[in-house]
Amino acid sequence: MIELQQISKVYGQNGVTVHALRDVDLKIEAGEFVAIVGTSGSGKTTLLNILSCMDQPSSGRYFLEGVEIETLDDVKLSALRNSKIGLVFQSFNLLARSTAQENVELPLLYAEHESDGSKRALELLAQVGLGDRAHHLPTEMSGGQQQRVAIARALIMDPHLILADEPTGALDSRSGLEVMTILQRLNAEGRTVAIVTHDRAIADHARRVITIQDGAIVSDEAVVTPRDAEEELAALPQEVQAQ
Repeated sequence: MIELQQISKVYGQNGVTVHALRDVDLKIEAGEFVAIVGTSGSGKTTLLNILSCMDQPSSGRYFLEGVEIETLDDVKLSALRNSKIGLVFQSFNLLARSTAQENVELPLLYAEHESDGSKRALELLAQVGLGDRAHHLPTEMSGGQQQRVAIARALIMDPHLILADEPTGALDSRSGLEVMTILQRLNAEGRTVAIVTHDRAIADHARRVITIQDGAIVSDEAVVTPRDAEEELAALPQEVQAQ
C-alpha cells in the first residue's frame, strides 16, 4: 500500500533550518492497522501530512499503491488523494452551517461526483451510529458525534486508506473508545488504517506501533494482542458520559 524511501522534510524559517523528518524508510501493507506515536515536535504529523499527499517531502520517494507521488501533476495528485485516501482530523473540520449529511457529502461535490450521494451519506451516518443525527448541525452534536461524522465523510469516496491525525485527542474516554471501535471495524473490513497519536494506550489498539523521535523512526513493533476498543467501551462505568 505505502512505501517511503529515504523521506526527509526540511523547513527553513528566519535563517533557522528544522529537520522535521530524517531519511525515513517505511512500508505499510494493505490491510494493516498502524499507529504512529511520538511527542509534540517529533515529526509524526509531518509524516502523516506526507502520507496523505497534503505535503511534499524535501527529498526521498513516496509510492502509494505502486504509484510514485512525485511523478503526478496537481490534477492527478488531487484525484488520487480524493479517491484513495480518507482523512480524519483532531479538530473534526466540519462546516458549521452544514448538516451532518451535507458535511458527509462534501467530498463528492469537490470531486464533481455525478451520482446522488444522499443515500450513501445516510448509510454511512447509520454505520457510525448517527442515523438519527443526519439533519443536525455540528453545534447540535457532541465532540464524539462530530468525529463520527468526520469518519463518515472520510468514507464517502470509499477509500482504500484511512489516515487519522489524533482522532481521539479532543475527546473524553467514552467518545475516544467509540471512535477507536469504528476504526477497528473498518480495519477488520479490509481497509488500511494509520493513525497518529501521542497516547500509547490509544496506539495499542492498532496491530503495529511505530515510534518517531526527532524526525526519525526509532522503533517499529507488532502488537501481539491489540486492545479491543469495543470490549473496553462495554466495560466503562455507566456514569462515564460522552461529551
